[in-house]
Amino acid sequence: MKKQYTDLIFGVVLSLVAVCGIIFMWSANTSLTGFISEEERVGVTLYDDLDPSTDVAGAVYALARQGIMKGYDDNTFRPDKKITRAEAVKVLLSFSTFQGSDEDLLFDEFLLKNKGETVVFDDVLIDDWFAPYIYKAYTIGVVGGKKDNLFAPYDAISLSEVLKILFTLEREDIFLDGPQEAPFTSIPREAWFTSYYIRAKELGLLSENGIISIDPYRAMTRGDLALLISGYNNLQTERARKLYNSFDILEEERGRYLEE
Repeated sequence: MKKQYTDLIFGVVLSLVAVCGIIFMWSANTSLTGFISEEERVGVTLYDDLDPSTDVAGAVYALARQGIMKGYDDNTFRPDKKITRAEAVKVLLSFSTFQGSDEDLLFDEFLLKNKGETVVFDDVLIDDWFAPYIYKAYTIGVVGGKKDNLFAPYDAISLSEVLKILFTLEREDIFLDGPQEAPFTSIPREAWFTSYYIRAKELGLLSENGIISIDPYRAMTRGDLALLISGYNNLQTERARKLYNSFDILEEERGRYLEE
């Protein structure tokens, strides 16, 4: 009985570790070092307006290889260009390890049931390229609109909004209630976004003097988003690596337990 019980527990743990291993391998393929080493990055030109030796270029390269972000037809990426709310939603959904690429299927189901010209929000039209992504993000509860039932898809998105969407998609633990300490000098103690910056600091995703400027209201650029996503992906890779490597420890402990 003891052996059956421990085998059952071990089987469950093994399954979880296997899943983490899959996540780890996926994450490794999208990390900055998963595609191109520091040495290989030197002299590589992905887009004409990116210096291949910079962190931004490395982040963009990794995301572009996965189809998460891409450049323009003139072979530029335009890292300093502000990214819109609609563009950011598409990128974040494409990146998320917890969301499949089923936005087209969901949207087709929506079209079968709805014959109007708009999708959820009055300024998101059925024919807009981003409509399936906005619909999915709204359906799974990661975005809301602004006043007057508008989404403002062409407006720039702030770092605060991106952190909220990213952490909601990735199911990060966010403490939303009660008094909190300001995590950074530019972040107030009791704003709606404070908890997300606290989590970003805990994870090491943002730092006071980091490469991404911490301004809760500043419009994010395409380069900013690439750096943020790649940084978070590297964190996820390390998490999965630690859990995956813990398999040997679990197996050793199981052996000891059965010998007792």
